[in-house]
Amino acid sequence: MLSHWETESNGVALILLSTGSSVCSGSLINNTSQNNKPLFLTAFHCVDVYSPRGSIDSAEIARAQNWGYRFNYKTTTCDGSIISTTYFYNHAYFRAAWQPTDFTLMELIDSITHNATFLGWDRTGNNPSSGTGIHHPAGMVMKISFDNNALTSNSSVINWSDGTQSPVNSHWTVGYDNGTTEGGSSGSPLFDQNHRVVGQLHGGSPGCPPVTKYYGKFDLSWTGNGTDNTRLSNWLDPNNTGVTVLDGACTAVNFTDQTVTTDTDVVSCGDIHVQNVTVTNDAKLTLDAAGETLIESNFEVLSGSELEIK
Repeated sequence: MLSHWETESNGVALILLSTGSSVCSGSLINNTSQNNKPLFLTAFHCVDVYSPRGSIDSAEIARAQNWGYRFNYKTTTCDGSIISTTYFYNHAYFRAAWQPTDFTLMELIDSITHNATFLGWDRTGNNPSSGTGIHHPAGMVMKISFDNNALTSNSSVINWSDGTQSPVNSHWTVGYDNGTTEGGSSGSPLFDQNHRVVGQLHGGSPGCPPVTKYYGKFDLSWTGNGTDNTRLSNWLDPNNTGVTVLDGACTAVNFTDQTVTTDTDVVSCGDIHVQNVTVTNDAKLTLDAAGETLIESNFEVLSGSELEIK
């Protein structure tokens, strides 16, 4: 079975901001309708690139709507050198943003068709007992960082190098014990001890642990500045259910109309649906689903071949 963090990482992406080298990170976010709407959370300052800083204009929105998104950009094993199959999506609609918590919400134009996790979230504002970040430092393959201690709120105003400020208690203060973040990690999700998103990366001190980072608070972004284009609530809870905690959801993988002749692994953070598949030529097919493996029809494993269901 997949580990929790392997599952969550399927919702994190590297964002290609322009034809240049600038990049950010971000994540697919579940909504209370749980309809796989491709809503994507990242940082305000990834959009806010022109002076004066602290507000977003139409040119910056137009630029953001032409971003590219690269999912599953990670190695196949820890510290490995082989890159997984990656998935690209281009263009998105701008939905909402708010500078005090440094959040931006986009909606990808295309539906997500690969195996992906729509991350769960917690908007209660309760202090997490630990924090974990999954991100793409400097545009590299995916990394993970851990703070094993309870998180706190920023007790003073944060002054950023671009001249903007973050108010008191607007960010989670994270002191990473293992791992760090870099440019390119901005906008990446912060998970609490229950693997739910509670913020996105704004920035922090450079260097290796012990090091302090700041993440805009999800619960404050929920209400934002009280309008549809400055808050998360109407996008993530479109029917106004009042839900305060939501778990993640996974897309299913359809493995259909295949003749497997070499060793093949099919991995899903949700279910795997198998139909019209033959395993032959002494090959091994491994089906690794966090949910259910559903063999629906016309499945055959010929003599000498092998099937493993994890």
